[in-house]
Amino acid sequence: YSPTDDHFRVGYITNSSAMQIITYQMTGNAGSAQTLTQKGYQNIVTNQGNSEYHWMAYDSTNNRFMLTYRNGAASDYGTYRYFSTNTSNGAVTNHAGGNFYTGSYILYTRCEFNPQDSCFLVVFEYNSGTGMKQIDVASNGTASVVGGASTVFQQSSNHGQDHRMNLAYDADSKKIIFIRRSETN
Repeated sequence: YSPTDDHFRVGYITNSSAMQIITYQMTGNAGSAQTLTQKGYQNIVTNQGNSEYHWMAYDSTNNRFMLTYRNGAASDYGTYRYFSTNTSNGAVTNHAGGNFYTGSYILYTRCEFNPQDSCFLVVFEYNSGTGMKQIDVASNGTASVVGGASTVFQQSSNHGQDHRMNLAYDADSKKIIFIRRSETN
């Protein structure tokens, strides 16, 4: 959701392997029936193979979004798309995109925006660890992976539970808080 333009964005992968975004607006007064209007949908990128495990976060400084996912068309690497949409027709503007991780295939991603530092933190889980990467964004639309580590936590079993993690920005400390389910406890 963007409080700047009062619209929601929903990201998903189609059965024809395109990553798409739908732009919605909710209208109506408090206490009455609300109306949800689809403003349009469009591909961010096509031919993404069996991509999955996507996550999206909002850039409150530039009114843009970051979508992270496992890219089935690129050896299951961790991929990001930095974009905005038109609130009239849902047209997508791709500002930047690329891979944040190119090691063994990733399973799950999470991302969160830190307005204090104009960056996203991306956390991803793969077959033997959990990594974190920082993606800086600029007002001109560029984005670049500037730091982080491929392995912050080691893990070796039960990947079905590893996606139980989340990120949230704390405005008081101006930090991103990360929480996860530990592998053994």
